[in-house]
Amino acid sequence: MGKEKGKHTGSSKLNCLYILDILQKHSDRDHTLSASKINDLLYKEWDIRINRESIKKNLMSLVEFGHDINCKEKVRINSRGEEECVNTDWYINSEFDDSEIRYLIDGLLFSKQLTDKYCHDLIEKLEGLTSEHFKSHVKHVKVLHTSASRNPSLFENIEVLNEAINNKKQVSFNFMRYDTNKKLVTKLYPDGKPVKHIINPYQMVSTNGHYYLICNNDKYDNLAHYRLDLIKNIEKLDSSMKPIQKINEGKDFDLAKHMDEHIYMFNGESVKVKLRTDEDNMLALMDWFGDNFKITQEHHQDRKIDVELTVNENAMVYWAMQYGQYVTILAPESLREKVKVGLETALNKYK
Repeated sequence: MGKEKGKHTGSSKLNCLYILDILQKHSDRDHTLSASKINDLLYKEWDIRINRESIKKNLMSLVEFGHDINCKEKVRINSRGEEECVNTDWYINSEFDDSEIRYLIDGLLFSKQLTDKYCHDLIEKLEGLTSEHFKSHVKHVKVLHTSASRNPSLFENIEVLNEAINNKKQVSFNFMRYDTNKKLVTKLYPDGKPVKHIINPYQMVSTNGHYYLICNNDKYDNLAHYRLDLIKNIEKLDSSMKPIQKINEGKDFDLAKHMDEHIYMFNGESVKVKLRTDEDNMLALMDWFGDNFKITQEHHQDRKIDVELTVNENAMVYWAMQYGQYVTILAPESLREKVKVGLETALNKYK
């Protein structure tokens, strides 16, 4: 039921809730309320009046119940000329401070997997956790979502996978792709039937602006990655999940190491890579590989450095071409040849 001004009589059973509502909407650490101001807002928004002592009593009841409500004690001279302590400058501490809410909102704004409507609905809910004084500056930020269709089942997929992982059960699903009309369509077999994947799910991760499932396709003996926003018709099965230790890549599985080596979430094996790059490319190395690379030699004359790291080979081809102006692959030869072919192919497109 909505709030209707003029419909409330100031019932003592409800006064605590009215006051709590006022504090949540109008107060924070920098915007405190006196008992008189609380009373004015109660009349303005709820059409009720409560005397000062009743307001104080209800505020103390809220504190006793466990609400994080604060105030200041001030000494004043009463009508009899006596000193007395009064409580004033009331405010409620939100579970999240403004900077934390802004951080959560920024995460939503720059998410690549939410529909615009879902994004703004969630932002409104987050803003509802703050007082009226909170300024999210959302109107000054352009949402960076594309107009392409999105899969509304993303959070359902997360929920089903979470349950399956907890219960060590397999899942089945169809996988989607974008067609040339920018629509999500189900991948099909040559006979037109939807491709159905039977998966052993191990871990969900968020990287490069997308959620991924780290898993094993039951037909193979390696780890695979599926984007959660491209999964459709997911079902938890009764069959037990194959333990990750029984998979070739999962015997000594370490999630942090796995993520460092699979910077684009490509499938395939990791290899030990040697490369040469500019000193000025250190930022890119840190951004993509964190501390998981070693500088083996510094060439001070031309400000080059030799670097060693272990990384997924397919991802490294992509990364080396992305930074082709500044990076030379030294080893292994197979990777060096793949990058060379890729660069030659790209160059030929411009001839």
